[in-house]
Amino acid sequence: MMFCVANAVLLWTRAALRVRPIHRTVMVCGFALVAALVTADQRIVWETHVLDQTFTSEGGSAGDFDGGGHPDVVVGPYWYAGPDFAQRHALLPPQIVDPHGYSELFFSFTDDVNRDGRVDVLVVGFPGQAAYWLENTGKFDQPWPRHGILDIVDNESPQYVDIDGDGQRDLICSRDGYYGYAKLDPAKPTELWRFHAVSDRTAGGRFTHGIGVGDVDGDGRLDLLEQNGVWLQPADLNGDPIWQKLPFSFADGGGSHMFTRDFDGDGDLDVLTSLQAHGYGLALFEQQRSGDRIGFRRHLISGIQPADSDYGIVFSQIHAIALGDIDGDGLDDIVTGKRPWAHGPGGDPEPNGQPVLYWFRTIRQPASDDHPGVTFEPHLIASEGGVGVDVQLHDLDRDGRLDVVVGNKRGAFVHLQRREDRDDLAADLERPRRVSERAQLRPADQRPTDGLTAQAARDAMTVPPGFTVDLIAAEPQIHQPVAFCFDERGRLWVAEAHTYPTRAAEGQGQDRIVILADQDHDGSF
Repeated sequence: MMFCVANAVLLWTRAALRVRPIHRTVMVCGFALVAALVTADQRIVWETHVLDQTFTSEGGSAGDFDGGGHPDVVVGPYWYAGPDFAQRHALLPPQIVDPHGYSELFFSFTDDVNRDGRVDVLVVGFPGQAAYWLENTGKFDQPWPRHGILDIVDNESPQYVDIDGDGQRDLICSRDGYYGYAKLDPAKPTELWRFHAVSDRTAGGRFTHGIGVGDVDGDGRLDLLEQNGVWLQPADLNGDPIWQKLPFSFADGGGSHMFTRDFDGDGDLDVLTSLQAHGYGLALFEQQRSGDRIGFRRHLISGIQPADSDYGIVFSQIHAIALGDIDGDGLDDIVTGKRPWAHGPGGDPEPNGQPVLYWFRTIRQPASDDHPGVTFEPHLIASEGGVGVDVQLHDLDRDGRLDVVVGNKRGAFVHLQRREDRDDLAADLERPRRVSERAQLRPADQRPTDGLTAQAARDAMTVPPGFTVDLIAAEPQIHQPVAFCFDERGRLWVAEAHTYPTRAAEGQGQDRIVILADQDHDGSF
């Protein structure tokens, strides 16, 4: 990294290392030092497959639809046969959607609904519309038969989880203003499922954001989480009682998927969710108890500004979250990203920002007054693609590692987790650094650099531990450098602005480009 300081060019490098750019295609690098799947001489990389570049759905899932022994991927009206996902089959009449608008296919889940030994697909449509399941008949040259689940499904973060502990997954959602779950009658799989309300009529309308499941109070029963609190499951569900509410504001504007885990290892379950599905913020809510009273303390994982969180990661539209043990260390990690064009090219903060996809490694640490007993280390999976209203984790290639499935307005994506030999230099350069580890800008009254010689200006700089600053050129060789670059021969091209910021009269400009070369390879140009 290079800087112009006063009338000098300074080169900032890692001590005793020659730093060069690292170029890769498709593979986006991260690494972890754990004792399970990722060994000390390995790091995690990701292999991205673009299955489709058309917009059909805001979510995807996986299951072995053809019984071939390999997981297949479903996004919208298509399923893609594993292991290479090259062959595409339609399970619904295909419909390509203009990304300025909205698909009628939001979520896909997989299950053997009718217990016939074949994996079926559950579909949740646009908020307020119907949910249904598509029956896998084993005939892949025609659309699959459709059977209703609910005529109306509200909330933009439904989940498919066994909430009542009977071994059968339920559709967690809201409708008609109530939070609750829809339950299949196994004896009548083609009939509509029964909706069980668990709340009073405060769930809001069809575009409500944020819902989840977890045993918040530690009584062995799963509770229902929503943006304004937790509905605690009672011991007896007969008669569909209203569950007791533990009020707490997790996300005023409505987040996305909500999860509970003992992230900090203190024995109780914390809550993880985004703060605004169409804004900014990813947060851990650390559970804190005082007697029988349950409360939460918020810790930002990603905020509006880099200074808001440990690692300074900022992106908007966190509309989908998944949890899973990415690195094999026994702790669930976070997978999330930016939903591109949620409301088109101008409807939300930074709608045209880079649609990134990250995994955040869960690392436990000593707790303090300012920090919980956990931090989340960000690693980039892909800089293009992002998430939809859902993101799911599946072991798509049967290698014991979790992979990522995404459907959104950019298309359909699979990100396969791989391993690479760990290169110490690359690993050190790519290691996520906390904001506190980075070079800090001094306040203006603490920057006594005006009028210093080039050598003195160099000595006054502060850099992260392990880095040094070399003075490679100064006056009289150069004057007021404002821009520079290296050419393929290693020479330094420097643009000098002699009259800046005052524009010189026509024909009287003195700006110039100077070419500097380290001819004797001693570090001076």
